[in-house]
Amino acid sequence: MSIWVTVLIVSGGFVAIFVLLNIINILQAGSKKPHGKTMRQILGKNPNEATYDDVDRLSRREKMRLYIAADTPIFTELNGEYEARLLSGGVQL
Repeated sequence: MSIWVTVLIVSGGFVAIFVLLNIINILQAGSKKPHGKTMRQILGKNPNEATYDDVDRLSRREKMRLYIAADTPIFTELNGEYEARLLSGGVQL
């Protein structure tokens, strides 16, 4: 087998893996359209009382729904009031 055939096979494998991971990513995240749920309905409690752990327990799809439902403050109005942390997410196999 020539080197070009090997390169094509390996490249095709990488493309197939990339496509598969993107499909899984899209299926786990769900639609980006509003679902009509409020933050309270998604969290199961008052959003003002929700903690980082409450949000981190949500599934990836529920986190996306919360992101869509949330009213975000203007960045200049935050004045150091909130601590930033990263939530788990991404493709979960």
